[in-house]
Amino acid sequence: MKKRPLKRVCCAYIENAKGEILLTQRLQGAHLAQLWEFPGGKIEAGENETQALQRELKEELDIEAEIQDELGRVQHAYEAFDVELILFRVTKFKGTPKAKQVADLMWVTSDWFAANFDRMPPADVPLLRLSQVHLRRS
Repeated sequence: MKKRPLKRVCCAYIENAKGEILLTQRLQGAHLAQLWEFPGGKIEAGENETQALQRELKEELDIEAEIQDELGRVQHAYEAFDVELILFRVTKFKGTPKAKQVADLMWVTSDWFAANFDRMPPADVPLLRLSQVHLRRS
C-alpha cells in the first residue's frame, strides 16, 4: 500500500487584549479556498515548529510573534494527503496584522466558533476544541 503524503503545519491561536482570536481566510484557488483558519503554514526543511510558525506569521501577517505553549495537535485525512496541525498560543506580537498572503483576516470572539464550524477546514475544528479545553484550565 502506498504511503500517503503527510503535511506538517504549525498554526497560531493569536489572542488580543480584548480576548478576541485572529483568523485568516484561505486564498481563492487554494485547497479549501475561502475558509477561515488559524494562521500559519507548513514546516520547511531545516525548521523546527516554532521557527516555521514565526516565519509564516511574518510572511502572512507581517507580525513578529512570541510563540508560547503548544495547545494541541491533530491529524486529519483529506482526500489526497494527511495533515498534522500543531497549534501554539500567541499573546505577544509586534506589528499590526495585515492580510499579506491570505485573502482576509478577522478578529472573532469565542462565541463565533460555535456558530461557524462549517466555515473552517475540517482539520481545524478538533484543534479548536483542544485549545478551548486547555485555555479553560490555564
